[in-house]
Amino acid sequence: MRYLRPRRRHFLLSVLTVIASTGVIFAVAAPQITLSVMNGFETEVRSRVVNNNYHVIVLSRDAFTDHVAIMERLRQMPDIVAQSPFVRREAVLSGGSGVVQRFHGCIVLGVDPAREAETTRVMQAIKPEFIGFGSTLFDAVDGLHFPGVVLGYELGSTMQVGLGDVVTLAAPKDAGDEGDGTLRQPELIDRRFRVVGFLNSGFYEFDSQLAYIDLAEAQDFFGFEGRVYGIGLQVRDSRDADVVAANIDSELGIRYYTNNWIHMFANVFTWMETERKLMLLLFVLIISIAVVTVVGMLTMIVMEKRKAIGILKSMGATRAGIMAIFVIHGTIIGSFGAILGSGLGWLGCQLVDRIGIALPGDVYIIDSLPVAMRADDFLLVALAAVFLCFLATLYPSWEAARLDPIEAIRYE
Repeated sequence: MRYLRPRRRHFLLSVLTVIASTGVIFAVAAPQITLSVMNGFETEVRSRVVNNNYHVIVLSRDAFTDHVAIMERLRQMPDIVAQSPFVRREAVLSGGSGVVQRFHGCIVLGVDPAREAETTRVMQAIKPEFIGFGSTLFDAVDGLHFPGVVLGYELGSTMQVGLGDVVTLAAPKDAGDEGDGTLRQPELIDRRFRVVGFLNSGFYEFDSQLAYIDLAEAQDFFGFEGRVYGIGLQVRDSRDADVVAANIDSELGIRYYTNNWIHMFANVFTWMETERKLMLLLFVLIISIAVVTVVGMLTMIVMEKRKAIGILKSMGATRAGIMAIFVIHGTIIGSFGAILGSGLGWLGCQLVDRIGIALPGDVYIIDSLPVAMRADDFLLVALAAVFLCFLATLYPSWEAARLDPIEAIRYE
């Protein structure tokens, strides 16, 4: 403990001790802050995907005309808590006034608002509060009534449209075949809709390309004639979506097939998991670089304390006892740095969380930088720092222990 206290006679050693401790502090804080941000990012992405997407989707290999009967069969399965039939088609959205017309591709989803509210969080994420696709609230703008459409917030911003504005959806009608196996030429259809809300899910992929209309309106508009594209399901535990999907495949047979959110977004979560593993390797290297300063500091102390080491050994101190002095010295510095570094990491996470850092959603999927601190990550980084500092003490301590006492005090 005497070697740890600063002394005027050994100013350089005191400075080296401070430098070594500071290096460990920042080497501990940096991984903890980064891991907390990565945890928050993964948790937030997973939450928004699960909340705004069907857990499982049931699709048909041919015309899905018996969806009511299929929904009745699915209702008997204990893991399924809600269902929502839907129509899905790509379309071109146009809007504007006068000579300024804007066009943008979008994905149109026809849903039943009541069922959709039970299956996903989409209806709850619409701003202002959703009051229905058939609302006449905005008809006073021009005295005309149009069916309602909800646009993703980013899609609405791109199109520069506001509440009550009228937009046009254009798409090829599902024409079917001529009866002899040859396909009909697709018919281009368009229909005007009134903007009654904006989807603000915070998930850029949804907010930048989705447009929601009423299920019956979509069936009429796209020529589905009582058919649906698929059935979206919410399951009791979203983590079991792939198991539930496999059970549905077995129950419904070859004519039907399923997809689920785990498979649809597998590339995103695989990327995050790979990045996390690489980050852990990088953090070990960062801490190792900081630990090098501990080696240098202990080596300088051993050189400075040659006389004291020689006297101790001449008085009967064992090699293990001499070695323990410097092992404890370096480990205390590592522990001190790990504790203060963890405190600094916690403060850094709090600062990032309070300030709120905006992200470009088209690059990072979500639009803000979240933070999720986990005790196990903080403890793992702190223990890694202490362990590496312990390893760093072994060579200088071993050199001190093998010092010949006669050589150490000959010229003193």
